[in-house]
Amino acid sequence: MSEDLPSGTDREWGIVRMRSEKFRKINAWLEFRDTTSQAVFYYNEDTGHYQLMKPGPVLENEMRKRAWALVRRQAPDEWAMLHERSEVLRSVLQYDEMRDEVRTAFFIYLFICYY
Repeated sequence: MSEDLPSGTDREWGIVRMRSEKFRKINAWLEFRDTTSQAVFYYNEDTGHYQLMKPGPVLENEMRKRAWALVRRQAPDEWAMLHERSEVLRSVLQYDEMRDEVRTAFFIYLFICYY
């Protein structure tokens, strides 16, 4: 850890937060970059907690964004191949929850039948 970052008291972290640049807010978490050390840290507005590791809600948000980016780029024939090689875990109405063994990924498949 950088010498410019505090050892842990909320007061010390508050001083670092005042000199830092805020990047984004995800739920109650704010992401900052310290202008002195260039370290990225996170602050929870609800709890007042500071941490250096990316919190769960921030990680989930990033994974969701990456997943939607992949969905938008996937061609229909690629979806068909993915659907064929995947295992149906459960079905609810016209939705199948599936697992792709190759990528070890889970996804929801919507089956639409036109008569």
